[in-house]
Amino acid sequence: MRVGEAIRKRRSIRKWQDRPVPRRTLERLLDAARLAPSGKNGQQWEIVCVTERARLRELVPACGGQEHVGQPGRSSSSSTTRPRSGGMSTPLSPSTT
Repeated sequence: MRVGEAIRKRRSIRKWQDRPVPRRTLERLLDAARLAPSGKNGQQWEIVCVTERARLRELVPACGGQEHVGQPGRSSSSSTTRPRSGGMSTPLSPSTT
């Protein structure tokens, strides 16, 4: 698939299965996000991976009230980005899951 086709066919899906995302899958997705381009290669983000449902529910207000973030049976893992001042990525470690 070419880039233009991938962009045109992109969709946002909010129907998740009630099962955790395998750790290896999370690691691969986070590694791909780490490699994504950024303006002036500033890499002004930090990725935080949350897999505990209670914590996901606590994030709803920080996510602009998006209820789907914390709904049981809808999501078992989520990631968010926020500005950061350094250019280094943060690897997924046992203490973050």
